[in-house]
Amino acid sequence: MNTILKKSLSVIAGFALIYTASEKTNFTANAEEIKLTTEYADLWSGNISVKQGDTVKVIAGKDVGAEGKVLSVDKKSGRLIVEGVNIVKKHTKPSMANQNGGIIEQEAGIDASNVMYVHKGKPTRVGFKVDGDKKVRIAKSTGEVID
Repeated sequence: MNTILKKSLSVIAGFALIYTASEKTNFTANAEEIKLTTEYADLWSGNISVKQGDTVKVIAGKDVGAEGKVLSVDKKSGRLIVEGVNIVKKHTKPSMANQNGGIIEQEAGIDASNVMYVHKGKPTRVGFKVDGDKKVRIAKSTGEVID
């Protein structure tokens, strides 16, 4: 019994596969199973509750307390680009678009879990509610509909 592979197929967040084997068994996964696990390894399983154009406050990281407007949202990786937050220096070569090249400062991505939506000047959590046949965002602190 301990030489037989115990294969338990568990789904975590709908994506990853986990295998358990006994100590004496050599386990080899087939190509389809490996492809499935690596294909979804980079996906962020959470729900991003802020949208492009929202004002957010940074609650964790090097820019704690900074507020800014969301410039873009990457739902696949769960990251946001916020105006004036997480500024990095990028070294660029001269090109047709940038004749001089040099060092450019620009915003880099920040994880969505490190920001909170700002509603009426105060950071608040965001919830969802079905209003009629439409799903709307609500501010948890006040219960008001955001959009």
